Amino acid sequence: MKSTLNDFDDTFYNLNLRLKEKKLINELELKFLNDKKVGIRKIRNILAHANLSKYDLEIIGNKVTFPFTENETCLILYQHISSIISGIILKILEPSMIMDYKINVNSQIENLKFNFITRTPEELMKFKGIEIDAGWEKLDEANKYRLIENSSDVNVLAEIFKGLKQ
Repeated sequence: MKSTLNDFDDTFYNLNLRLKEKKLINELELKFLNDKKVGIRKIRNILAHANLSKYDLEIIGNKVTFPFTENETCLILYQHISSIISGIILKILEPSMIMDYKINVNSQIENLKFNFITRTPEELMKFKGIEIDAGWEKLDEANKYRLIENSSDVNVLAEIFKGLKQ
């Protein structure tokens, strides 16, 4: 983006708008890149700025969600978006290339079926089977998530101990 537009100072959002103005990307691609709920901008913000414990990837139609604290979640997300991103990059670079490509990623974007779920610290504690005590409310949000990340799942431990009793 920055090389094609020869602008290395502007924001991601503004660069995308300029790419659209120059007809290097279309409206659907612009939305895919900038959408604050499920776009590349949201993914980047989660991975660069957020507490990963807070977010799960939901593949629509799948009963299981995937926490961003697991490396495999990024691989799942990559499978869904990598060919779209590659197509958009080629479209952006196409004016400077010798070969003439006709790239259309619209159908791939339209078929994306994922969301991001924001988990509260209390939800995560419940998932791990940990009871909340009186001191919990005194903690700030960052420490709550850190505590959860470093806590074992009580349900798993209970099953292990049950197996040891037998």
